[in-house]
Amino acid sequence: VHTREGLHPQQRSAATMSGMSMVELVQAVAPFTAAWHVLYWTVHIVSGGIVAGYKNMEYGFKDKKPNQKGYTQNYWCSTIVSIVHSLTMAALCVPFVMKEPNWIWEANIEDTRDELALANKVFLAYICNDLLFVLPWAIKLGKLDDVAFVAHHLSIIAVWVSFITQGWGDMFSLPTLITELTGMFIGARFVMIKVGLGSSTLFMVNGVVMLTSWWYLRIWGYVVRLAIILYKETDSIYLNPVNDTFVRNVLVSLCWVLGSGLQLMWGYTITMGAYGVVFPKKGKTEKSKE
Repeated sequence: VHTREGLHPQQRSAATMSGMSMVELVQAVAPFTAAWHVLYWTVHIVSGGIVAGYKNMEYGFKDKKPNQKGYTQNYWCSTIVSIVHSLTMAALCVPFVMKEPNWIWEANIEDTRDELALANKVFLAYICNDLLFVLPWAIKLGKLDDVAFVAHHLSIIAVWVSFITQGWGDMFSLPTLITELTGMFIGARFVMIKVGLGSSTLFMVNGVVMLTSWWYLRIWGYVVRLAIILYKETDSIYLNPVNDTFVRNVLVSLCWVLGSGLQLMWGYTITMGAYGVVFPKKGKTEKSKE
């Protein structure tokens, strides 16, 4: 465990930070990236054999846009992988959070925890693999969501490489890793729609859990809680940072600002979608009864 709690910022020298070289990082992350890659193609092959409509997939399993069939197949496979990733993050991070629920409030920006080292590497590997499948379609179709997703992934990769190689930042990484737990519910929603369970009770229950977890883990845990912590740690992060880390700290803080904007934007979309289900417009309600 590497913490420097109780020390003045200037006493936390770079020499005391844990970390690894870029070569060591690649060696550590590559096997996990390969594992995510194999899982993606396994999902693709298995789905082609057992999921009705997969080979001609478009939204709703209808091949309305043949040139985008691969786009939706990619979305399907990536969604299944994201569900597995979400469960993995839960297994790696929840025990630590349960054991030390107040650590995030006590940590400083230079702190790292050995218990989170594996989760950080697995997460970085997942993002690298996901980028491989998002980038080609972002280039081909130029959809704003995909382009934003590429930028999102590239910024995460840059930040996590810094976290791991320089040995710092678990104050930022833990709330981010925990947000990934919402992925299982978001992914389950897409899968249930595709297999014809979009009107089931299970679908509605999943929607409630998805919305609740988004607000708790992403809006509170990532946006609001980190805002409070950053304010509390203003001195050690911005006013008196460890040797020459001011620029680094500011850049990561900007990434957090951008990430917070995305959480709020997506949260608004999810919330309004749920509102529309509970309080449908009169015209839509009448049309659905016809």
